[in-house]
Amino acid sequence: MEKLIHIIFDVIIGFIIKIIGAVMITAVLLQIAFRYLPFSGMTWTEELGRLTFVWFCLLSTAVTFVKGQHLAIDYFYLKWNKTVQTIMTYVSWLLILTFSGVVSFQGFKLLEMVGKQRSPVLRLSFFWFYLSVPVGCGLIVLFTVLTIIDNLFLKGKITRSVSADETGTQAIN
Repeated sequence: MEKLIHIIFDVIIGFIIKIIGAVMITAVLLQIAFRYLPFSGMTWTEELGRLTFVWFCLLSTAVTFVKGQHLAIDYFYLKWNKTVQTIMTYVSWLLILTFSGVVSFQGFKLLEMVGKQRSPVLRLSFFWFYLSVPVGCGLIVLFTVLTIIDNLFLKGKITRSVSADETGTQAIN
């Protein structure tokens, strides 16, 4: 299962994030460059930059979550014994699973409402803008479920989390 998660999140989604990031940077740089030329600026670059930015952020959030590099405050967590830490970890995973599941479900419902609307310049369906929300949260749901299964049945071999030790330095577990 560790190999599957590596392929999905590190290879496939990582490659997609790099492509989206390159398109986003190119669109923004074109917008800036053409603003200073004697003829009018490129109007489509702003919409393309916004579309790619949203996808970049939500896919990167999922990958950051998988790698355990999201922001965490471990001060109180480290003060408890291992049993309480384990309980807190599972409660945290259930809260993440619930929140991401609700956001993903509601995101799909939102797609039905905005699917017929078009962006002003690119004339793309807003479906493509808002699809990033259920996809990003759906990936977090997928990884959270895999992590819970792994920790319950496979002895936690795939979990990659970052935690601070007592000295305040971060260590990858």
